[in-house]
Amino acid sequence: MAKTETAWRCSQCGAINEPGSRACHNCGKWPSLFDLQAGVEDVPARSNQATFEPEVFETETYEAPPFETGMPVSEETYEPDVDTDEVDEPRSRFPRWIVSAIWIAGLVVWFIVNALADRG
Repeated sequence: MAKTETAWRCSQCGAINEPGSRACHNCGKWPSLFDLQAGVEDVPARSNQATFEPEVFETETYEAPPFETGMPVSEETYEPDVDTDEVDEPRSRFPRWIVSAIWIAGLVVWFIVNALADRG
């Protein structure tokens, strides 16, 4: 919805609305483009609405205490001895071909059991 910089008069009830209002404060009708173009020059102050005064807060700065570990700080940093050649993917309990063989054996047993069950 377009906002206007001037007051506008509602075409339904005739109420004069403040600049920037999206709907008529009296009947709730949204303004048409014609209502917004025909701005009202003199806007009487509404006595039933208080003006908005924002509350001003004073900012306070906070300085955190310095970080202290309680342990002496040394120049040396700890770096673990890791050989890049030794780092591999974790190995599973069984080699991959054994797991595949177990699955194939399970399927063969299942087919045999189903074939014998159909005869009976």
